[in-house]
Amino acid sequence: MATRCEYCAKLTVSRLVELAEEEYVEQTEFPQRAYYQHHSSFSELDRSAGNGCDLCRLIIDCFRGAPVGFVVEDPWEFPLTWPETWVGPERCDIAESMYAAAKQLPVSDVKLALRADHQPNELDTVRMFDTILVKVGPERKPDPEEFDSDFDYHEMTFPCLQLRLRVPRGTLNRETCLWAREWNARLRRNAADKAVRVGKYQIGRFDVDPDLGSPANWSIAKTWLDTCRESHPDCFTAAVAELPTRVIDVGELGSSRGPRLVETQRRSGEEYAALSHCWGGKINTMLTKQTLRRFLASLPYAELPANFRDAITITKRLGLRYLWIDALCILQDSKYDWEIESKRMGPVYRDAAVTISASASTGSTDGILKRVEDTPLPEPVSLRASADEGAQQEVLVTMKDLNEEDLNLLDMSGPLASRGWTFQESVLSLRLLHYGKRQIYWQCRQGYQAADGIPPGLKYPESSLYPVFSTLLSSDRGALPDSFDVNHLLRDYYDMVVAFSYRKFSYDSDKLPALSGLAQRIHKALGGEYLAGLWSADFNRGLLWYREMLTCEHISEYRAPSWSWAVTNERICLKREPLESNDIAAQLVEYDVEPRSPTYPHGEIISGYVVMKGLTKRLIRSNQSCQILGSPLDVGAVDFDEPEKGHSWENNLLLRTENEADDYILSAAHDYGSDPGSEIDLDACSSQDYLALLVGQYDQGEGNGSRQFYGAGLVLRPVAGQGENVYERLGHFSLQTTSEWIETWQSDTLKLI
Repeated sequence: MATRCEYCAKLTVSRLVELAEEEYVEQTEFPQRAYYQHHSSFSELDRSAGNGCDLCRLIIDCFRGAPVGFVVEDPWEFPLTWPETWVGPERCDIAESMYAAAKQLPVSDVKLALRADHQPNELDTVRMFDTILVKVGPERKPDPEEFDSDFDYHEMTFPCLQLRLRVPRGTLNRETCLWAREWNARLRRNAADKAVRVGKYQIGRFDVDPDLGSPANWSIAKTWLDTCRESHPDCFTAAVAELPTRVIDVGELGSSRGPRLVETQRRSGEEYAALSHCWGGKINTMLTKQTLRRFLASLPYAELPANFRDAITITKRLGLRYLWIDALCILQDSKYDWEIESKRMGPVYRDAAVTISASASTGSTDGILKRVEDTPLPEPVSLRASADEGAQQEVLVTMKDLNEEDLNLLDMSGPLASRGWTFQESVLSLRLLHYGKRQIYWQCRQGYQAADGIPPGLKYPESSLYPVFSTLLSSDRGALPDSFDVNHLLRDYYDMVVAFSYRKFSYDSDKLPALSGLAQRIHKALGGEYLAGLWSADFNRGLLWYREMLTCEHISEYRAPSWSWAVTNERICLKREPLESNDIAAQLVEYDVEPRSPTYPHGEIISGYVVMKGLTKRLIRSNQSCQILGSPLDVGAVDFDEPEKGHSWENNLLLRTENEADDYILSAAHDYGSDPGSEIDLDACSSQDYLALLVGQYDQGEGNGSRQFYGAGLVLRPVAGQGENVYERLGHFSLQTTSEWIETWQSDTLKLI
């Protein structure tokens, strides 16, 4: 170890842990009192680095190699942030670096504190400390009398440098704790997880092998799968499940025979993997009627896209014999075969021993087993875990990569996050092996794991987004759990619809089929009828979807009735609150939804209608803005699905309008700048006739004797050439008014298409 300054020589992880236990603050803050006091100024830190202290040199190199993006004449003119990319001292203009900015601080003492990235705000839930914060200057904006009042401090203080703590998968002593390249070599030799611990906390993330196809990563993945199958009671085995109609026989590990397609006659008792991936455009080598015979003899391995070749390798390395890939196991030029196999896609993913998720691959040719070049970072240094002379454990300290990958980011913004088919693949799979760009991740009903060992928390997706559905899925096929709440299952379904609503498809017609696996499983529990994405058992609540953004325009090609959320490709919302069952609720009198295939009711549809009996009121759509808020006539709000030419897209409020000749609702945009006494110009209203259909009243709880009314409904437009009382949906409205006024609404029976 290099000769260190007095501050670095005394520094240990255990001392930082003691301070963190004394004071642990919000993620955006730095401790006010419980921190490790380092050098009294940034200049002293710089001199110490020049005198040979390697830890001080690491900190200085982080500052010298980080450009701020503008000439640092006054570092507080704009709030500084650390750049996402560290370029190194050799490539960074010193005058435009974080180093130059720190040099200008009139007060620049240096302080250190520990941070847990997975749970940055609550010490009680911290399981791992993996970050050291380096604070230069005051941790809060100083009062003018405390420091030089001529210096213009910004409201935000100088941003903290974040240093990452890392350990190998296998402890290293002082002699072997040198640089990252040696750690990676050790990682390949020893995959045993021997974490560094201080008290109850794990210290540092495991170093990961950047080669996702390395022996170390195979060992980690195989251990995850074996542990789940043997030790997780919530992750039921799929060994007795049927094989899909066709699978790829990848061959045994070490065998020279290439992969081939197998027609299984749906035999059971054998395990397989499934691939979840983004096509990313046309795939040249696919299963067709013409290639079927050749693929049954042997797959053209060299011609397969990189994702498929890598998935075959992964399957074989995991000790599985069979693999299912949509493009190679469904006839891509047979509508008949596609309809049969797409309705079986839910069980394919649910019953797979593991789903291989190509989470970072943008297309089939991108590859899964990546080896990405390491991000340039300063040379790491070692830090003792404890002051105990008998303890030899150390951790590596380096700069944190601000572009660091984690499973939560992949889940929210990775290539698979926006694709329609991959949604149900993820939800239905009991086990997923995720391949990112830099490491591998595991997901099962027991939770998440990452190769770097990060504990549960912010770096993973929420583990219980659909808890009741997950319980249903994990139960024996066809059986309901003992404690089963249908209303909570419906809430899960509506949450799924919201998350799924804006995902993209190569073919718009795939929208309902891509949710069919989920719908099939829920249908068994709910009963009733499935109506183009809605349930007859809870039809009114399903009708009340609405736009989240400015619009949710209906697609031009027919895919669903106008009342179904499947009619739009844009993001929607659905309230989870139940509706009251009373005389005000609209009644589903009749329905008919015709699927493209009679044996596939959860897939594509070619037509559909419902007949509803409910309370209605004429609605006029104004094309002007006026001051509405606070008006005694304000009764609610309306969200039109689509803009009307010359009409504002803004949120519109609803006015109750009555005179001797008429009684209707008027929608108009609120204008804060208009005259409160201004009147609506009826000549500036739409010439289109609209109708408001009240769908239901929200439950206000038992014993609520209020005459206030809270409800919602649909904005409808008559459809020309379809006869009387035939309407299509144009929007959603909500009401907050009096029950007396609702009693003035007229009862009508309407056909909605």
